[in-house]
Amino acid sequence: MKPVIGVLTHFRLLWAGLGFVCTTAAQDTLRIMTYNIYHGEDPQSMRKSNLEDIAELIRSVKPDFVALQEVDSLTGRSASLNNGNPQNQVQMLAEMTGMYGYFGKAIDFDGTAGMKRPSCAKTSGCPQGDAADSQRR
Repeated sequence: MKPVIGVLTHFRLLWAGLGFVCTTAAQDTLRIMTYNIYHGEDPQSMRKSNLEDIAELIRSVKPDFVALQEVDSLTGRSASLNNGNPQNQVQMLAEMTGMYGYFGKAIDFDGTAGMKRPSCAKTSGCPQGDAADSQRR
């Protein structure tokens, strides 16, 4: 039971730290999704981007909030999957899903990101510091 409680506590702190509240009428369920996107590379076809597949899955789940891991933002690694063009993956996924996206750098290659539905309003001003400031590797 402890791992489940730990995960739920982590999401509760992440959600509270971002300062979001969902304002959809008569909503009694908060749908949270976590997804390690493996820097947007299709594991079945190496050196091929699968961001469209990732966006399709996120849209099918219809989460209120998505916590993403291994997200690239304008790196050579993401460029290698897209004809030499670096990508801001969280921005692209946010556009493809109709969500708002936030990126936090963790290491030189990637970071973590959060996306939320438009009906989840930001309720307070939260510092948007670099994730690397609090978790050095």
